[in-house]
Amino acid sequence: MDFPRPFLVYKSSAGSGKTFNLAKVYLTLILTSSDPNYFKRILAITFTVKAAAEMKDRIVSYLSILAGNTTRQRNDARHMLKALMDETELSQDEIRARSQSCLNLIMHQFGEFNIVTIDKFFARLVRAFASDLTLAPDFEILVDRNLLIDRATDLLFDRVGQDEDLTFLVLQMLKSRLSDDKSNNADDIIANACRSLLSDDFYFAKSNFKEWTPKAVYALKEELDQEAKRLKNLISEPATLAMKLLSNWSIDEKDLYYGKSGIYGYFKRISNGDFSKMAPGANVLKTIENDKWTSSTKNPAVDQIKDQLRTCYEQILALIQDSERLQLINALRAEIYTLGFYSELERILEWIREEDNVRLLSEFNSLISDQLHDEQTFFLFERLGTQFNHILIDEFQDTSVLQWNNLLPLVENSLSEGNTSLIVGDAKQSIYRWRNSDPEQFVKLPKVNHPSSGLLESLYKEVILDKNYRSAKQVVEFNNRFFDLAKTHILSDAYSPTYETLHQEHTSEIDGSVQWWIGDDPKQTKEALLLTMLDRIRIMMDTDGIAPGDICTLFRTNSDAASFASMLLESGFDVISQESLLLKNNPQVKLILSSLDGLQRNQDPYIVQLWLSQLHQHRAFPDPHLLAKKAKKERWTFMQTASHLGIDLSVPVVQHGDNFQRSFAICTLLNIPTDNAFVSKFLDYCLRFEMTGGYLKENFLEFWMKKADTASIQLTPTSDAVNVMTIHKSKGLEFPVVAVFMPDVSLSRKTKEYAWIDVQEPWEIGNIQLKVTDLNDSSYRHLLEDEVQRSSLDVLNVLYVAFTRAEQRLEVFSSGPTKNSLLNALFAWPEWDEQNRVLRI
Repeated sequence: MDFPRPFLVYKSSAGSGKTFNLAKVYLTLILTSSDPNYFKRILAITFTVKAAAEMKDRIVSYLSILAGNTTRQRNDARHMLKALMDETELSQDEIRARSQSCLNLIMHQFGEFNIVTIDKFFARLVRAFASDLTLAPDFEILVDRNLLIDRATDLLFDRVGQDEDLTFLVLQMLKSRLSDDKSNNADDIIANACRSLLSDDFYFAKSNFKEWTPKAVYALKEELDQEAKRLKNLISEPATLAMKLLSNWSIDEKDLYYGKSGIYGYFKRISNGDFSKMAPGANVLKTIENDKWTSSTKNPAVDQIKDQLRTCYEQILALIQDSERLQLINALRAEIYTLGFYSELERILEWIREEDNVRLLSEFNSLISDQLHDEQTFFLFERLGTQFNHILIDEFQDTSVLQWNNLLPLVENSLSEGNTSLIVGDAKQSIYRWRNSDPEQFVKLPKVNHPSSGLLESLYKEVILDKNYRSAKQVVEFNNRFFDLAKTHILSDAYSPTYETLHQEHTSEIDGSVQWWIGDDPKQTKEALLLTMLDRIRIMMDTDGIAPGDICTLFRTNSDAASFASMLLESGFDVISQESLLLKNNPQVKLILSSLDGLQRNQDPYIVQLWLSQLHQHRAFPDPHLLAKKAKKERWTFMQTASHLGIDLSVPVVQHGDNFQRSFAICTLLNIPTDNAFVSKFLDYCLRFEMTGGYLKENFLEFWMKKADTASIQLTPTSDAVNVMTIHKSKGLEFPVVAVFMPDVSLSRKTKEYAWIDVQEPWEIGNIQLKVTDLNDSSYRHLLEDEVQRSSLDVLNVLYVAFTRAEQRLEVFSSGPTKNSLLNALFAWPEWDEQNRVLRI
């Protein structure tokens, strides 16, 4: 059956039955075809192996039930039958017969049942183009890019000491970082540079990418240093002159209008070399525009020199472009050494690919995109060996720009032949931008940056799924209200269309509730808030009679999830989790590891600061910030810092024992309980390392880096266990009761810290990755502004995913709000209970 407007786009909010509708379209296509093998002509793409498996199982289940199999059960099967009868105009008997025929063929030809992940599909494409891409037909696919990054980093460091230029560059970089009080760990810098080269972003940046030798990088660094010094002197000169005038005339800050927050503070800040805010603030403008210079002291000297001060001010304004140039130079200086590593790393990566005959799975996007520039779409299909008439894409909001560009020719070919293609998604649930997903592509449909844009627009049919089949009325209505409020507070006009399809109608008849617990202290510790959450979990089980297996606790970070999992285990509760049971995410294990790292890198100031932070979380000590500041200023070693806190790490067992002995002694010295499940398991790893002679090949920390992503405590899944997971892992799931740990609704975090910048005049650098926060006062500030807006959308989307997992009860836990927090708006709701500090719906 062909639909009237064959380019179908389902905009599906949480719980609105998008998988049901996708399955309905799939079944409609195969049941209305005269060819029982028609399922081979449909390509359905999703983004995870689990989602693909669930989709296959659902299609098979529907077909089995529709064919009359009574052993299969689905609550929505009768709704599917009715929907298919309406869509296909087939009778129940006809649907039964065709379902049986299709099911038999699918079961016997399951390999051609094309419901696959996007990665698997692109892997097939690359295999088909292997000879054109000069790849060996038997190349291996590498999924974990960290393995490639680790190997490339090791090979580069093998050359240090042998390659004079590379050695010089590494030494200069380390020297520069130490002078800036940054970590002297070069591994992270090289690994990040390697990670950049393997990203989708680099695919678009490489057209303006220039190779730099180590010597050329160092020469460029010297040039930038000299230019920065010149500009700093130039920009500070008029402000320095103004401060000298004020001093000569014995004029203090209290004598000038608005004091230190007025033009006095403006001159002083710039004279001290702080050019971060060259544009004058409101108080400064009042002085200039209203010619109001004196304060209540009425110091007559101010009027004597105000014209000279005004001249200094005007000279500063004339230097704003120079200050923007200086900010760009400073951003370049911070990242300049990576230029010298890019070319060498590219050569190393290519050598590994050829030597090991491997290709990274994530690289397939760029390999295919390059090939599509030269291939016609019909030829692409011939290479695949299968002509797909229909393209169905699930979770479209998770596609990257490269992925969508690669899929577009397939969709275009389907539509141009009059066939139906379907896209399903929800931009509000786009939470993977750090993995290059781009929700704007979904929001802007049918417009695409592609020659097929006109075709897509002419055949476009939008369907908004606005009924919620998952959650109770109270949960649905709370989310309607809250996100309507939140989008006006958080989103800019450019990104507010993401929430145009927000409002949903509830269909569930069950009673539900929403309770948002908000503390009164913005500085409340995470541990205190986690204890509040733990108490609520106890009440739910002991008083409300809720089964532990019906409760899911959600967290933004792995470390918070790990902390709460530890609390639950220590309180006698069973836990089901994934990342929260990883040893590396446990705060006590982190503290042991940073202690071992500190013993190994005694003079690294970064390790000292990290260790102090983790120690304070474990056992609070007085004035942690002052101590950290003093340690940094006086350049304390790790051993000196520990000694200052009365921790003697000079004992023989710590200095000379094997790794197990050292770790156990650290636990004793820092009062870390060794009966903690995470700590005990970590000590097992230490013991295993020593007993198997691992120390003969590498040190323990190198061994641990390879094990960290999989090392966890093991618990048997049970219905009597509380679910603990991150919000990202909960996407697509649902639970009767959901408790969300949201200490603050913070917009300060940037999803992407870096951006590729094409820097030409006058240095002709080409593309280089710079930190967006370093561009705030440069001519590239728009990149930071856009990242702030995009990151705000990411925060709101994370909240949306978390708040829409609950079927009956949603509970949220937050610390007291800061002045501009979104939480303050909730206090005006009539349901707010000030006495108990809870919003009850």
